[in-house]
Amino acid sequence: MSTSAAGTTFTLRTPAHIKSCHVTGSWDNYGKRYQMTPDKAAGAGYWTLTLKFGATMAPSRYFYYVCVHDDLEIDTTIHLGTLSKTLTSR
Repeated sequence: MSTSAAGTTFTLRTPAHIKSCHVTGSWDNYGKRYQMTPDKAAGAGYWTLTLKFGATMAPSRYFYYVCVHDDLEIDTTIHLGTLSKTLTSR
């Protein structure tokens, strides 16, 4: 995961047979699934998602899950991570 002016980018490497991945997080009480897209430039099994969090998002520590799907099961792998949102005064 990286953060820049463009937003927070989540990246994931999976086995090539994985069909889809999504991120869900505590910043919206796990209310939405943010679909990751295949990163064709990186190759099979690479996924990426960039989210822009607005200035109204409170400074806090947020948790997120990356859910991985294949043809046979849903949520075959779940990765838990943390994201710290820090606002600076100018």
